[in-house]
Amino acid sequence: MSTGKDYEVFVQSLQQALLDSEAHFSLKNIKVERNKKIADSFGCIREFDIYWEYELAGIIYKTVIECKDYASKVSVEKIDALLGLC
Repeated sequence: MSTGKDYEVFVQSLQQALLDSEAHFSLKNIKVERNKKIADSFGCIREFDIYWEYELAGIIYKTVIECKDYASKVSVEKIDALLGLC
């Protein structure tokens, strides 16, 4: 059974390479993190497979990716669950 960890590492590497290839973003020294734990507005700790943030024009942009190894299309319930984490 696949745990998905290899896929998480792959996605992390891919996203970091994409960000590093952008001249503007590489100057910001963005670090793509895996298994990032963040407290939500209620203090509950949430974990995201891939996470990075950067500041542009005084606004902080945060990006999360959840890596899933499904054999079929992702259901609406799974998407709603991700939105609930955010």
